Parts: sequence; C-alpha cells; structure tokens
Amino acid sequence: MADWRDQLNPQLHLVWHGAWRQGNLEPPRLLYDHELVVVTKGVCVVEAEGERIRCRAPYFVIVPPMCRHLSVAETETFRYCVHFDWERQRSATPESLYYFWPDRPPAKAVCPAPAWVPAALPHGPLPAGSPVLSLIQSMAARWLEDDLLSRATCRALLLEILLRLLSPSAAAVPSTGHSRQARLALEMKNRLDFITLTDGSLRRQMASMGYAYEHLCRVFGRVFGVSPLHYCQQSRLEHAKRLLAAGGWSVKQVAVELQFRDPAYFSRVFKRYTGQSPRAFVREH
Repeated sequence: MADWRDQLNPQLHLVWHGAWRQGNLEPPRLLYDHELVVVTKGVCVVEAEGERIRCRAPYFVIVPPMCRHLSVAETETFRYCVHFDWERQRSATPESLYYFWPDRPPAKAVCPAPAWVPAALPHGPLPAGSPVLSLIQSMAARWLEDDLLSRATCRALLLEILLRLLSPSAAAVPSTGHSRQARLALEMKNRLDFITLTDGSLRRQMASMGYAYEHLCRVFGRVFGVSPLHYCQQSRLEHAKRLLAAGGWSVKQVAVELQFRDPAYFSRVFKRYTGQSPRAFVREH
C-alpha cells in the first residue's frame, strides 16, 4: 500500500487570519470541509463532539466536516484558519462556509477524509522553532494576492504544512477581484469580532470603511457564506444562551447585558434564531 504522504493532494478553499479578544466565541457549527486552525498567540478552547481541546500558542487542531464544534478565546488570541479537503475532488467550492447548529451542510457538499487519514482529531502543540508558523504566515499573505502564481503556491505550502504537522518524526483558480474582496471581508470580520453590537449600530460602525453597507454585506456573504448581522447575532445569542443556562440571570438582565433594545425584542430575536423563547430555553437547561 502506498505511503499516505504520496496520496496527500489537498484542495484549498479559504485562508483567513485575525485577532480575537478575550471572551470571544464562535457558536456551535458544522463544516462541509476540514479546517486547520493554528493558534500563534494566546489561549483558546475548541470544543468538538465532546472533546475539549485547550489550544495554548503555538498549537494546531484540524476539525473534520460534520463535527459539531465551537471555539472560545480564554485570552487575547491570534489564529490562522485554513479550509481544505485532503484530496482534489471538487469542481467548485460550496457557497456557504458556516453552518450554525442545527443547520447542516447539504450531503453532496460534504467531503469526508479518505480512509488513510487518521480517524482521531489531529491536534497538538507546535515544537519550538517549527517552520509551520512561517509557512502559514506566508500562505495567508499569498492567499490575498491577485496573481495566479502566488495563490497557486498556497496549495504547495498547505501540503508542506500538513506533512510537517502529521509527520512529527520527520490551489485554487483565483476569482475576479479576489484580493480586494478577501481583504475587505477579512477587515470586516476583524471589526465584527471586536465591536459591541447594539441595535442599529452595525450599519453605523461599518460606515467608516468607505463602502455602502449593502456592498459590504454582499462581499462578506460571498467570502464567509453569512451576512454580517447573522454572524454577529449568532455570537451574541450564544453568549445569551450561556448566561441563561448558567442560572441567576433573568431574561431582562441578559437583554441589558448584551445591549438589546428591550427584553421583548431580545426574546423575538432569540426565538427567531434558536426556535424557542428564552424562558423555554431556561426550562430545558
């Protein structure tokens, strides 16, 4: 049987990176592909299918498709995230990146790992002086370039990164305007991860970027598969669920803490996104 290193032929879908403030979280979600997360600063926790992985930089974890997982920043954190398949099988990348639980990717979009990939969730610290850090930084920079050669070599860098991560003993065609849209979407995501969302504030806080709000929403949706408001609301409501489940918080107190305009509006948004009222959620937890 051929060595697995000879079979490794990754298909790269998306590379992004950014800072995360203490306490930030990403709600439970499913992916259609694999996600390599490399933490280069701080500490974050990845909870995946009952396994709690504490990632103290420098650290990596690879999350497989259809694995329900969430992430929480214990301290200010910086991370690189790479979405990929182990083999080149797709003719096109599916439109949506995030599938917040209980939404699920369509079955035809899911590309499970080949049999030769280890079944266990790969994760672990990076050894001192590991070249993976410089490789992933270079890949992230090249991914934002417009020219074909720079982006095509990202796949070669990913191949080397995966080989180094999984061997301790030891690309994609650019779309028109990719660099501009990717940079703009990344700038938006970094801003969204640091703002305190209040009613009507999203449009105001995006106004300083110099683009129409509708255009920003379209660009963000093309890159990340969800609207900026949906992205923010999911994070805000995940905070709400944690506060409600912890006990000692009334619906009104949670609404005030998360800066909803009033408890009634908070309850409507909560039910719209979760399918149940805050009080029903508390009764179940």
